[in-house]
Amino acid sequence: MGFLLLFDLCNEQSFLNVCNWIDQLQMHAYCENPDIVLCGNKCDLRQNRVVDESRARRFAEENRFVTLSENSDDIQQG
Repeated sequence: MGFLLLFDLCNEQSFLNVCNWIDQLQMHAYCENPDIVLCGNKCDLRQNRVVDESRARRFAEENRFVTLSENSDDIQQG
């Protein structure tokens, strides 16, 4: 079983809420150690960013989450 935890890189409270979501997963998930992917969105809004990449990666590593780093600049329009 896996979960995607999505937070807003431009909103500190959104990042802080990840801890609450983890607690909820631990209480309600159907397995002991669910796979969790931590994903920060709005990375294209660099001027509004309040959660930097190193902080998010460190948090993910400490909690053994999978991380993905992509932005809309890397996506080619068809």
